[in-house]
Amino acid sequence: MRGGDDMKRSLLTAIIVFSVVIGGFALPDIGHAKDNQNAVTFGGVANIVGSVILVEYERVVADKVSIAARLGNFSYEVEYDEGVGTTTESGDGPGAEGVFRFYPGGGLNGFYIGGALGVWSVDWDWEWKATGYATEKGSGSSTTVDLNFTLGGKINLGSDRVYIDPSFTVGNFFAETHGKTGESDEIGLYAAIGLGIGITF
Repeated sequence: MRGGDDMKRSLLTAIIVFSVVIGGFALPDIGHAKDNQNAVTFGGVANIVGSVILVEYERVVADKVSIAARLGNFSYEVEYDEGVGTTTESGDGPGAEGVFRFYPGGGLNGFYIGGALGVWSVDWDWEWKATGYATEKGSGSSTTVDLNFTLGGKINLGSDRVYIDPSFTVGNFFAETHGKTGESDEIGLYAAIGLGIGITF
């Protein structure tokens, strides 16, 4: 798994650089910004296959437009019934995404439409089992570009600063996979629901 470890270190370095750049762009103006022009959200996104735990910093850049930097960790487990046997696969890894959102009502309030583009590094293991056959195992790693679109909304919790953020996301994973059988390009369509809690300032 040395190749996977090297890939993760490279991705984590890219995440740190990405975060510093975004933070350096936003922080100088925070002290002079209007109230509720910035937000920090903690939450997750999940479907029947896997889940992502994430943290996000978001900033208003125009009356109805915001940008955000998102860091997360993705984990999943799936099982395939192949007729003569069953394959179980599981994996996890970190990622970072840049996010763009449009709020029809302006600011960081209410309904929004958003899109995101990011990179994820996932290490995975698989095991094949069948009656009368020897068990087979393997592992691999994937560098995955994720493009997704989200419908969501920030709902205030008795305050104009604290909110919950339910959402629905559809997207595609574009993965270059390195495993037992060599390299291949994969495209994976997915849909997921999310929920976050955050604060504006």
